[in-house]
Amino acid sequence: MKTSATPARHPVLIVETIDFEQRVSSLLTPIERRGLLLLLADDPVRGDTIANFPGLLQLRYAGCVIFYVVAPGFLKVYLLNIEKEDAGSAPPTKEEAGLLRKLLVLLGKGAVIAGVKKGVKWLWEYWRDGSPPSL
Repeated sequence: MKTSATPARHPVLIVETIDFEQRVSSLLTPIERRGLLLLLADDPVRGDTIANFPGLLQLRYAGCVIFYVVAPGFLKVYLLNIEKEDAGSAPPTKEEAGLLRKLLVLLGKGAVIAGVKKGVKWLWEYWRDGSPPSL
């Protein structure tokens, strides 16, 4: 009897930035939040790419848009922000867009772990200055 081989699955670490963590409970129910985590664990790159922001993905889910990055090796997903789909937020300023692009480069190199609980802006300041800020 021949059995079908199931591809080996690796665990996926999903990390929520403080910006995401602060907003998610007001936008998703606990069941929707769990569903989002399962969805991304199953297929981390299911979101759509955003032009001019290499590595940044967006996923439309439960009436929201989730912005996230997948680290090299597809074993870590960093949830950056969440907003209502119809929020109509203003596009980033030129300065914010430049900062986001630089952050995406760092995130793509796996540098997020160092500062994820302090937020993405804190991480950029850490790498820009070359020394860790006080905690």
